[in-house]
Amino acid sequence: MLAPIGRRTAPAGATGAGDCFNAAVIAGIDGLDLPEAVALGCAAGAASTRAPGGAAGYPGLPTARTPARDVILPEVGPASLS
Repeated sequence: MLAPIGRRTAPAGATGAGDCFNAAVIAGIDGLDLPEAVALGCAAGAASTRAPGGAAGYPGLPTARTPARDVILPEVGPASLS
């Protein structure tokens, strides 16, 4: 049984979380601006830790879009090279 998305729980496993993050960012770039795509990646990567294994907890893009709206990303500017 998977924990509900958006509820704080102990991760069942982190295998594949980075892959889920990357896949969702790449999928999100098609139609979303970069911060929204990264928020989608954060939601998908976090959700994938609900079950052990590489993809057992991945919610799919439609389900990941809802918690992605709650991801708060800080504003960042150009890096200073001084």
